[in-house]
Amino acid sequence: SDNCDNVAALTRVISIIITTITIIIIIVAVIMIIALAVSCLISN
Repeated sequence: SDNCDNVAALTRVISIIITTITIIIIIVAVIMIIALAVSCLISN
């Protein structure tokens, strides 16, 4: 049963890491899109 507990803990940690990375990627993408939009507006 120790192994099962370890697997559950590991799965939880991995899912948290994946979620965090996904959120960071989305935030970076949004910031880049906003930066591009702003630079387009400024140049026009």
